[in-house]
Amino acid sequence: MASSAEQQVPSYLKRVVIDNGGHMCKVGFAGQPEPLRCMLNGVVRSKGATGKVYVGDQYDKCPDYSSLQYRRSLERGCLVNWDTQAEVWSRALGADVLNVNPADSSLLLTEIPMCPTAIQDTLDEMVFEHFGFHSYCTRSAPVLAALSIAAEQAKASGGGAPSPAALVVDAGFSATHCVPIFGSVALNYGIKRLNVGGKMLTNHLKQIVSAHILFTPPHPRRGRGARRPL
Repeated sequence: MASSAEQQVPSYLKRVVIDNGGHMCKVGFAGQPEPLRCMLNGVVRSKGATGKVYVGDQYDKCPDYSSLQYRRSLERGCLVNWDTQAEVWSRALGADVLNVNPADSSLLLTEIPMCPTAIQDTLDEMVFEHFGFHSYCTRSAPVLAALSIAAEQAKASGGGAPSPAALVVDAGFSATHCVPIFGSVALNYGIKRLNVGGKMLTNHLKQIVSAHILFTPPHPRRGRGARRPL
C-alpha cells in the first residue's frame, strides 16, 4: 500500500531537482544518475557598446571571457540576488533545458545548512508565487548526500540496514560545512562552517601562479625546473 506522502503527490507530476550552488546550478529530474545540465548560477554581461547578456549555460557560448561583468545569485552561500536567480531558473525550466511547466512539476531544492528563516520565507514566495510550482521540498545538500550514500550501502549489502550516523564534509564555492547527520536529520548544534571554498582557493592559486611567473628565470630550462615544485 502506498504511503500517505506518495498519495499526496500526483503521479503525473514531473519531479524537478535543482542543486542550487554558489557557482554552479545543477538541474535534472529525480531518478536520474546525473544532472541534465550544469550551468553558471548567475548572469554575465559583456563590456562594450553591445553589452550582450548571458544567462546560465549561455555563458559557455561567450566568445571572449576577458572582459565580463558577473552578477551571481548567491553570496557567501546565501541567496541574495533574487532577480538573477529567477532568470537562471527560468532558463533552466525553459524549452532549451528541462522544458517543464512548473504548475505540473514538484521541486526538490538544495539549500545551505542552517539557512536563515528570512531567506527561506522569500524562497517560498518565489517558488509558489513567481514560478507556480505544484509543490516543493527543500533539504540541505549534506543531508541529501547522506541519504544517497545510505541507499547505496543498503543496495550493496543486499537490503541490510545502513549506518544511522554520518559526517558529511561539503566543500562548496564560498565555504566548507562539516555536518553531522543521524538518520536523515542534520544535528544543527554540531554543524561547523569554515569560510574557505573553491573561490578562495582559486584566488590563492592565481596569486601563487602570478608570483611564480614574475620571479621565474628567463632561461627556458631553469623555468621548467621551477615549475616542477609548484
